[in-house]
Amino acid sequence: MFCRLLCVYLNFEFSIREYFEKKNTNSVAVPNTPPLTYLREMMIASSSPFLPKQKKKKEMRYRSTRSIDTAEQKAPTFSFQEAVLTGIADDGGLFMPVSIPHCGKFMSKWSKLSFHDLAFEILSLYIDRDDIPAADLRGLIAKAYAADLWSDGEIAPVKQIGGSGSFYIQELWHGPTLAFKDIAMQFIGHLLEYYLSKQNKKVTLVISTSGDTGPAAIHAIKGKPSSEVYVLFPTGMVSERQAKQMTGVSDKNVHVYSVAGSSDDMDIVVKNLNADLKFKKTNGLCSINSFNWYEERCCMHACTTHCQNNHHNPPRDDIS
Repeated sequence: MFCRLLCVYLNFEFSIREYFEKKNTNSVAVPNTPPLTYLREMMIASSSPFLPKQKKKKEMRYRSTRSIDTAEQKAPTFSFQEAVLTGIADDGGLFMPVSIPHCGKFMSKWSKLSFHDLAFEILSLYIDRDDIPAADLRGLIAKAYAADLWSDGEIAPVKQIGGSGSFYIQELWHGPTLAFKDIAMQFIGHLLEYYLSKQNKKVTLVISTSGDTGPAAIHAIKGKPSSEVYVLFPTGMVSERQAKQMTGVSDKNVHVYSVAGSSDDMDIVVKNLNADLKFKKTNGLCSINSFNWYEERCCMHACTTHCQNNHHNPPRDDIS
């Protein structure tokens, strides 16, 4: 008991001294908070024994859909960054979160947010602060959804159909290539560059497309120094506009090939390349096809609560 009270006293005295030292020093900025609030924050930071422990947020981890826990060993898990830069798991599976956060309790709050703020809230559930600090994540979102890239400032606006009633549609075609894949790809392009530039690394992206993914990926990756992108599309099986969106890009890090076969045939090529682990590692191979978790997650944040916006419908609490 004596030791505990001594710790309380020392923590309290330390915090008081630091507060008033900062208050009396012109060279140090003092937080714009009341003294008692500031002292409480300082004592939490110094692990004061008489204040409640702050609950640490559970770390978000990812695992392959083909991984299995055994009695002897649990399946390996990965950080968000590792999942992004690996693309397809080494066992050929897809990365998924170990657990899916329940979002129902946030619906009322989220329904009033802008697209950018909503993207931040949802992505924050799946990306740890150790992976991407909050300020950096907001910066990536701002770049991906900058006003000059999108034909509507709301990015994915919800419009009422027929002028009255309860039928609404969400427009997902306001991006650079007029496809819903832009919503994910624009963020992923900046996300990859963020990770790779920090590590001074480069990746080779191999993408198969039936028409939407290829143009969106190219327009997200073009000009970015840390990525080379190779796109395969089936000859004669994409629209003329989509073909021009891919073959009309002259950036040196973009390579486009028209291949005989279907888009499913192209998917097999991409998966086989990723299955050759030696080749994958030697060439820094990665994939951002639509079977990747983080692309689906980025698309989902456009739909999750904009379609549940309480200007149109009451928020639901049964959504993950």
